[in-house]
Amino acid sequence: MSELLIEAINFIKAGDKEEGKRILVEILTEDEKNEAAWLWLSAAVETNDMRQECLEEVIKINPHNQSALKALSRLQQAQV
Repeated sequence: MSELLIEAINFIKAGDKEEGKRILVEILTEDEKNEAAWLWLSAAVETNDMRQECLEEVIKINPHNQSALKALSRLQQAQV
């Protein structure tokens, strides 16, 4: 895991989602297939639609990512 990704995760865990999101977008600009960055971005975005888009990106990259599959399922159940 890159130092930048760890930094972003630490910001998100500390409650500074905006700074975490900024770093994650920077990471994804250079590596749009960064599975972990997409997953963490889903925790930093504001809306359920954005969260769903991030989780769907994770699943495109890795269809077996259990964290993303579970989160997407919970999100879809909450929208019903």
